[in-house]
Amino acid sequence: HYIAVYDPLLLRSLNGMGTAQLVGAVRMLAKITRTLSALNTGFNPEFMFTNFFRDVAQAGLNVTAEQSKKMAAQIVKDTLSMKPLRATFAVLRGNFDASNEWQVYFKELRDAGGLAGWYYQPDFLEQAVELEKALKDGSLVKQRFRHLGQLIEDSGRAVENGVRLATYRRAREAGMSVSRAASLARNVTVNFNQQGEWGQYINAFYMFYNASMQGTATLFRVLRHPRARRMVAGLIVSSYLLDAMNRAIGDDDEYGNSIYETIPDHLRERNLILMLPNSGGKYVKVPLPYGWNIFHAVGTVLGGLQNGEKTVGGAINTAASVAWGAFYPLGSESSLLQAVTPSIADPLVQIATNETFYGAPIRPPVMG
Repeated sequence: HYIAVYDPLLLRSLNGMGTAQLVGAVRMLAKITRTLSALNTGFNPEFMFTNFFRDVAQAGLNVTAEQSKKMAAQIVKDTLSMKPLRATFAVLRGNFDASNEWQVYFKELRDAGGLAGWYYQPDFLEQAVELEKALKDGSLVKQRFRHLGQLIEDSGRAVENGVRLATYRRAREAGMSVSRAASLARNVTVNFNQQGEWGQYINAFYMFYNASMQGTATLFRVLRHPRARRMVAGLIVSSYLLDAMNRAIGDDDEYGNSIYETIPDHLRERNLILMLPNSGGKYVKVPLPYGWNIFHAVGTVLGGLQNGEKTVGGAINTAASVAWGAFYPLGSESSLLQAVTPSIADPLVQIATNETFYGAPIRPPVMG
C-alpha cells in the first residue's frame, strides 16, 4: 500500500525539502535566540500570568467571530475556572485519571495534534543530540535542574493550552469531529508552532518573528467574518467611551493635570486601563490580545485627540506606531535600527542609543 501525493507544496513539506536547515553559526545563534525566547516566555512567571488573560480574551473574541457567542462564553467560563489548566498539568506530569473528563479530553486533544507552545521547538537533529546528552549524563545535580526545568515548562504548557482544552471540549460537545475540533483549538489563539519554509531560519535572528507572523495571520483570518468587523467597530467605540470615563473619574496631580494622561502610551496601547476614583492615581491594567489591541488603541487615540492631549499629527503618529508594533514581524521596537537588529544584539543597540524598546531614555540626559 502507498499514498500518492500530487500537491508539490505538500510533497516538499513531507520530504523536508521546503524547510531551511540551520547549519554552523546560524544553528548556534538559533540556540541562543531560542534560550532568550524561553526566558522571556515559558520561564517567565509574569509572562505566563499576563499571557493567560490575553489568551482568554483572544479566544473569546475569535470564537465569537467564527463560531458563536454562546460557545465563546462557555470557553471563557471554563478556562477561568482553572479546571482545563489543572487537567493539562496533571496529564503532562504523568498523573492521568481516567475518571476525570477534562483529562480524557486532553489526551484526545493531544493525540489529535491540537496543542501548541510559546516558542519554536528544536529540529529533530537537535532533539536527538539533547536526548543523547541526557542519557549519558548521570549527574544528580544536572538531573535535578532538568527536572525543575521540566516542571516550569509543564506549568507554562498548561497555561498556554488550558484555553485550547476548553475550546476542544466545547467544540466536541457541539458535535464537531475530533479533527475539526482539534484544529479549532490549536488555532483559537496564536499558533506559535506553525511556520513557513524560512520561519526557522529567520527566527534564529529574531525571537518573536514567527509569533508575530502567526498572530497577524490569525487576526486577518478572523476579520474575514462579518461579525468580527462589527466587533471591531464596537471595540473602537467602547474604548473611546472608556477613555472618556477614565479622564472623568481619574485623579489629578498637584498641578491639576490628569494622572491618566501620564500613563505611558505603550501601556495604554497594549492594556485595558481602568482608573480607580479617589485612589491617588491608581488603576487596574488588563492585558489585551495581540492584534486586537490596535482597535482599542484607535479608540483611546480618538479620545486623546478630542480632549486636546494629542494633536492631529501626534494621533496619526501614535496610530502608526501601534500598527507598526502589531504587524511588523521583526519586533515592535521604537526605532528602525532596533527593529532590524537581531535579538541577541538588541541590548547593545539600546545602550549605544540610550533608548529602551518603547522609546524612553535608559539614562537621564546630562544637564549642563
